[in-house]
Amino acid sequence: MFDPVIFEAIALAALLFGTGPTDHRSAAPVRPAESDQGNGCAACHKGCAACHTSHASQFAFQLRASPTDLCLSCHNREMVDPETKSRVANVADEILKSKFKHGPVRTGDCQGCHFSHSAQHANLLHEEYPARFYEKFSEEGYALCFQCHEKTLVQDERTTTLTRFRDGDRNLHFLHVNREKGRTCRACHEVHGSDLPSHIRKSVPFGSSGWLLPMNFQKTPQGGSCSPGCHKPFSYDNGGATLPALEAPGESNPGK
Repeated sequence: MFDPVIFEAIALAALLFGTGPTDHRSAAPVRPAESDQGNGCAACHKGCAACHTSHASQFAFQLRASPTDLCLSCHNREMVDPETKSRVANVADEILKSKFKHGPVRTGDCQGCHFSHSAQHANLLHEEYPARFYEKFSEEGYALCFQCHEKTLVQDERTTTLTRFRDGDRNLHFLHVNREKGRTCRACHEVHGSDLPSHIRKSVPFGSSGWLLPMNFQKTPQGGSCSPGCHKPFSYDNGGATLPALEAPGESNPGK
């Protein structure tokens, strides 16, 4: 059985004595974006002391600050991997500007999705998460999401209770995900938060150039609509259904 405490202990040993599959120290040697005058990981990660004090602390594990504050003290600017040229977003800015935040972000629980030291999955994630915009659905590929969200959210073709993103009882999550060229979570949702309910994206990257395609999502009393350019405008009617804690800013929920 998978034990996260044991995994973290092994990960810490890997950090000190050798790298693991995904290592916060060296597997993804990011550096601040070209406009910054930093020195890559070394600017923040100076061994254990970057996050831990030697003798005592007001925080668990002798951390220098709360876990969220520690994470955002480095992830407060865009970074670039010098090898792959992939970008790591300015997460702090993204979170602070978001009206609606993903549940773990809202509660300050970065570790709800990420390990601290090392992991078997990209971005130090606990489980697998779809890396691409289009991907054929599998339970294993969505394992991270299914830590919290019900699998039936995307598996049941018909529902009147699982989500507000439905036309009558036609589950539109099922429609988008379950196809050979399925739309993954990132096709419509921001990971950490956005200014739209259910952290819906304002735009999505299109093509290899990363051009942003507007979603044009509109919430309506009876459901909603979108016209992103990849298909004609569509609207859906869920009868004005409500789910708990759906409208409060900062809340996360399973329906649009």
